[in-house]
Amino acid sequence: MISRSESLEIAENDYIVSRKGRKKNLMLKDKSKSIKMNDWGNIILDDISIIAEILDNSSNVYSDSVSRMRERLNFPELTISAKILDTLTGKHKSYLDFGSEIAQSNKTYYEEQKRAHNKNWNIIKGEVERSIKEQSQLDSDTQGSFDSFLDKYFDM
Repeated sequence: MISRSESLEIAENDYIVSRKGRKKNLMLKDKSKSIKMNDWGNIILDDISIIAEILDNSSNVYSDSVSRMRERLNFPELTISAKILDTLTGKHKSYLDFGSEIAQSNKTYYEEQKRAHNKNWNIIKGEVERSIKEQSQLDSDTQGSFDSFLDKYFDM
């Protein structure tokens, strides 16, 4: 079980990494001792790589995954977030425009897939139909208080 002080330390480290994770030589706390984020990350990945090697059997799927994570830890410009920031700042796009482009690209990709090869097609189609039906019911249900609306909404 994690103690209250460990929980607070984890929360503080999480906050620091989320706000300053690209800062070179970023320092975190480990049991009240300071440690560089990259050093600590590599220690953790060293431990995980032992397990990955055991799980690999005849393939290197797990070890390769750990290697990719290590590359991203040591070269943050390889992370998805860095690529997004580079696109937003380098191409002077708004976050909304960028999100819309990704959505359109994903939509086009999935629409071009043969339905037989898209194992998620029926799931997505069912979700769309369910969502439209629910929205229609919500639109037609004009009776009731806002509190009952919230109760129904959070029970979904």
